[in-house]
Amino acid sequence: MITDLNLLHFQILNIWFLVENPYLKKFVQDLRDLSDGVTIYNIYGPSEITILCNVQNLNGEDKISIGPPIMNTQIHILDKNGHRVPIGVVGEIYISGIQVGLGYLGKPEMTKEKFLPNNFGSGKMYKSGDIGRWTFDGKVQCLGRIDHQIKLRGLRIELGEIEQKWRALMELYLVLLINLNIMEKNFYVVIM
Repeated sequence: MITDLNLLHFQILNIWFLVENPYLKKFVQDLRDLSDGVTIYNIYGPSEITILCNVQNLNGEDKISIGPPIMNTQIHILDKNGHRVPIGVVGEIYISGIQVGLGYLGKPEMTKEKFLPNNFGSGKMYKSGDIGRWTFDGKVQCLGRIDHQIKLRGLRIELGEIEQKWRALMELYLVLLINLNIMEKNFYVVIM
């Protein structure tokens, strides 16, 4: 991780802001090893809720968390039936509050799936797709994704969509192979 990079660039910085990554433990340890005076904040929040709903200063923290929700934000950790789970039990993270967006432009089905009525208060609730749990000290730990979405250079990548497109291409390829096997010898089909 950091040890592979030029450490001088990192030692100059005294405050680090890390964004929404449940696999930060090694990275945070590397940052702490650089300097005693480094301050590290873990920031969590999807774009659908204006990118910020939890902030945690990781200095003095043994466990990585995304912290408690910020003002005017409610975090709900729910089971698959939409019921709150007890402290320490893993569920899906839902976010409500004044910053929750209205939905996806031009995508009514996706909006209906992700922006739900808030059963615990007013307004809408955003279904994040992240899994997490409450800690006994009122913080949230983000533990990963409920689906196979990944982030690559800040962009969300749906691995299921890639797989679906690949399968469609493979079916087309297999159909062409089958057709070639039953056609006359010198006849070829090329699709571009």
